[in-house]
Amino acid sequence: MRYLAVMIIAAGMILCAQEKDKVGLNLVFGGGFNTMKSWENYPDAPDNLDDIPGAGLLGLRAEYDFGQHMKLPCTFLTFGADVPISKIGKIGMYDDLGNTIVDANGNMEVYEYSQLTIFTELGLIKKFFIQDMGILIGGVWLHESMGLDKKASDGSMSESYSLSSNGFKSMIGMDYNLGKAWFFEILVSYTVTGALANEDGDGVFTEDDEEGIFAKFPIDDVKEDEYLVPGGLSVKVGMGLRI
Repeated sequence: MRYLAVMIIAAGMILCAQEKDKVGLNLVFGGGFNTMKSWENYPDAPDNLDDIPGAGLLGLRAEYDFGQHMKLPCTFLTFGADVPISKIGKIGMYDDLGNTIVDANGNMEVYEYSQLTIFTELGLIKKFFIQDMGILIGGVWLHESMGLDKKASDGSMSESYSLSSNGFKSMIGMDYNLGKAWFFEILVSYTVTGALANEDGDGVFTEDDEEGIFAKFPIDDVKEDEYLVPGGLSVKVGMGLRI
């Protein structure tokens, strides 16, 4: 019944979007590839370092044409959320002397990490149309929110953290009308983001992080290339619905 209700609501939205005058609200559903640094099984062995240059993502954006009330048509206030598909993996456990901790079978004990990351963004987009083709440019403030779980494979600890970062994303793209209600979109963006921080505002890849969220992580590497935050180019494609 729940899925049937969702289908009925979606069908109603589509019919309304096709048959009625628009109020200036668009919904854009899309996915793509976002540049960010992640890793797997580090520093157990250098060969296991996985400097993933990016992560797939799924997202939804709402945009409202407030410019229609100010003689600036196609000027949109936009709010969106993306979920990157990335994996942190494992980091080895060490004692206070820097020696690896092993189990009874001689296997290295590790910290296992799992996370849910959400990028939310708020900003402005301007679109310029020539018939069915439109060019868009814009900029948004971006907030990254990460819920992180960390547990030891030997069962000695299990903790959860709330991490975050802030940045700015500039965008350029193309819309192509597929009718009165639907449009296709290609979006290219460039993101600049600050370091990932804990609830106290301390960088989690620095010595200021007293919780040691990422124990024994090579901090010098992070200074050159920040981990687990979006940065650089990303590409998204999507379908938009006018309401």
